[in-house]
Amino acid sequence: MSGDGAVAYAIRRDETVELAVQRIARWELRRAMAALVRDDGRPAAEVARECRARSRKVRGLARLVRPALKGGYRPVVKALRVASAELDGIGDELVLATTFDRLLTRMGPLVPDGGLEGVRYRLRRRAARATTSTSDPRFQEPAHRSLVALVEAEVAVSEWKLGKAKWDAVDDGIAGVYADGRHALAVAQAVPSGEHFSRWRRQARYTRYHLRLLSDTAPSQCVPLAERLHDVSNALGDARRLERLVNLLVADPDVICGRTEVEQAITLADGCRVDLQRRALGAGARLFAEEPTAYAARLAGYRRVWHDLGDEPEVGGISAARLGLGGPEGG
Repeated sequence: MSGDGAVAYAIRRDETVELAVQRIARWELRRAMAALVRDDGRPAAEVARECRARSRKVRGLARLVRPALKGGYRPVVKALRVASAELDGIGDELVLATTFDRLLTRMGPLVPDGGLEGVRYRLRRRAARATTSTSDPRFQEPAHRSLVALVEAEVAVSEWKLGKAKWDAVDDGIAGVYADGRHALAVAQAVPSGEHFSRWRRQARYTRYHLRLLSDTAPSQCVPLAERLHDVSNALGDARRLERLVNLLVADPDVICGRTEVEQAITLADGCRVDLQRRALGAGARLFAEEPTAYAARLAGYRRVWHDLGDEPEVGGISAARLGLGGPEGG
């Protein structure tokens, strides 16, 4: 197995679906567990972020084969939710401070004279007081509970059996998750609340994971689509962080700094949030334009070609193609 996580998170042509999903799930879970037990002084926020991300990837994998898992789905997802919940909130103050710095950079010409340094200073002070390392007792207790939940998830994964469904289960899972994404997008378009955008982001993320899992079937098609979904997810994630920043400033502006400066910061953050959400909706309308059955059928077609003809070749003109001319017989 390659040591690269991106390579590991893909189904191989020479393995069954059942072996692939167990291999990938164990890879992600063990990497998450290793991060929790490795006392290397890393910021707790960085470790928590890695573990939550790997847990989400295993949940995405479970969603892919959910139709065939039946009773094997819930134990894994339940354990992963516990593992992630234990680490929620760790590093939030640093995330908000960093988000504010990025906001000032993005909105440069609109930032008032003085650069809103009062708000920035207060946010940085909050982050400094809250930031912990992996050796901090405040991190070790929730990290231990998260580790126990990850072990439970790995045990549950070892019992996954796909039976005869195999690729049929994948096709159904792809269509179901994509349909959920289309529905969540429609709800966010109709009622653009933070909750609805967050739900759509979760569903879009699962579709991105599925494209990554199947990326070897047609890299020229799956990889760009997955990257575009990642762009949408990043936009919605930043919008959510800006919303949380605004809520913090609104809750007690005088504690942060002067009211006038806080109001200016809120105006900037809200304007950026709305713009990010608008852009995400515009891209999402195109990414989820297909009917779910047609989308799943297209990906199934890539897979069949992959199995019949092998990996997708590079292609182009004479100057671009790597021609396989190897002797008198031409190959």
